Amino acid sequence: MKTKSKNALTRKAASSQVVEANIVDVILTDHTYLKDCIDILKDMESPKRTRLSVAKNFLDTLEKHSVSENKVLYDSLVHNKELRNEILEGKVEHGIADMKVKLLKSKVARATSLKDEIAAELKVLAEIVEHHIKEEEKEMLPKVRKNVDKKVLEKLGARFLKMRKFTPEDVEGAPEMWLSVHGQKQPPQAYPALMMFPNM
Repeated sequence: MKTKSKNALTRKAASSQVVEANIVDVILTDHTYLKDCIDILKDMESPKRTRLSVAKNFLDTLEKHSVSENKVLYDSLVHNKELRNEILEGKVEHGIADMKVKLLKSKVARATSLKDEIAAELKVLAEIVEHHIKEEEKEMLPKVRKNVDKKVLEKLGARFLKMRKFTPEDVEGAPEMWLSVHGQKQPPQAYPALMMFPNM
């Protein structure tokens, strides 16, 4: 399974400069991996071993993404009249998903095999997150791009990148984000958790 990524991230030289990248593009790129995981977690025909492995990475990524998006994007723009309703709805959806992530992380961490009950919980969470991402990408993020100054978006993007603390594994499927985070080129690859199961 190959991931897609956006090409609008600002590239950085191989120095220790602060990365500036439009927050909308960074979020869209981060969504890519979440959507790949969602596809697997929703597929009840997918091997349980696959879903359990992907679930661990999905929950970790979702937690990091949610905290960063809440603090950097939502909290910064909640008073913007054009965006307020969408942001408030997004914060409610994040709260619901965040509670489920906390409950599932401990269950999944202890699991040696994927029980049907946990599989069902993961599928429901995946569907909630999928709905949230679709709304965000269709309605809120285009409004953010339209109504917020580009320089502000770049500053927010830099803050998001710093708070999100991308690991090499997080960005291997997004070569331009790898470049923004690490200052060096990395060939496009699918995410490692997904590459473990090449015949999916």
